[in-house]
Amino acid sequence: MLAQVLALAVGIGSILIYLFALFFPEIHRKNDFIWSGVGLFYGLVLWIFARRITGGLLLGHVASVALLGWLGWQTMSLRRQVVSLAQQTQISTPSPALEETLSDDKKQVAKVASGNHVSGLIKGLGGFLPGIKRNLQLRKLLL
Repeated sequence: MLAQVLALAVGIGSILIYLFALFFPEIHRKNDFIWSGVGLFYGLVLWIFARRITGGLLLGHVASVALLGWLGWQTMSLRRQVVSLAQQTQISTPSPALEETLSDDKKQVAKVASGNHVSGLIKGLGGFLPGIKRNLQLRKLLL
């Protein structure tokens, strides 16, 4: 059962690497198609031999899939950070009402960060918590 979950995770991760070429062309590299295919093949092998994988071998595959996921995430994050802001694909823009609420919360966080005393921190948190509640209410309305 866990081997099948690992196979699905590897397959979905490989498909995501393939889809990065469509959604984030600035971070895509030519060899990503090859590595996506290798990942899909590894996922297929895990799926086919799932019943035979037990014990230490399963533990080794869990470690490999975790390391592959972490390495993939770090690689894509680094590629995105290296690209200039003008060339980066915009992920999304929040609505004006949500953006205004978020800016109010950021101002309150700045007030908390500027205070050096514990009382300033407590007062800042008292003003910050209603902002979070307001933010959650706006998100519920938008969804």
